[in-house]
Amino acid sequence: GITFSHPWLTTFYSAGKIVAGKEQAYSIASLRDSFLAFYTAENASDSERLRITSNGNVGIGVTDPASPLEIFSTSSQLKISYDASNYADISVADDGHLELATTGGSNSDITLDSAGNILIEPGRYIDFQLSGGGVKFEFDLNADPILDIKSDADSGDYLRFQVNAAGASTISTVDNSDAAAHLTLDVDGDITLDPH
Repeated sequence: GITFSHPWLTTFYSAGKIVAGKEQAYSIASLRDSFLAFYTAENASDSERLRITSNGNVGIGVTDPASPLEIFSTSSQLKISYDASNYADISVADDGHLELATTGGSNSDITLDSAGNILIEPGRYIDFQLSGGGVKFEFDLNADPILDIKSDADSGDYLRFQVNAAGASTISTVDNSDAAAHLTLDVDGDITLDPH
């Protein structure tokens, strides 16, 4: 291997190393597989940080990567940054759920659980847009969930579905230049029509 060191006064201290190791017995050609391991020094102790296996898989924090890139950590596993202030963290939780947290979020904003459900943190919006166009469908996940279906001609014109805390369902048609008309279905099955 290759060992690196740094001096302090008259003594040289370990600063990391690169080690070529064997994965099998090396007794015959078909068993002569090797890996490269990269170490860094932390608190005067060398620790393996990255490994490239004989088949080219790369492991960060793991010595037996099972895919072209495997990252092991109990906290954030991958941070993708535009700059120091704008980034997204991608991680896998201890229950196997995939989590995506965007800039400034203390909790995951989007979670894909092991059953395939997509969970959105409360207080967020889900927007569906046409390419280059405005929002056409919007889910508002604030206090009372709302679904808006918007007009092509005017985003201020839309059809709204809402369920409030009491369980009543309201359907609203909203005209950007006029008042809204409402149809409410409450938990008892009563329908109320608001005059337009």
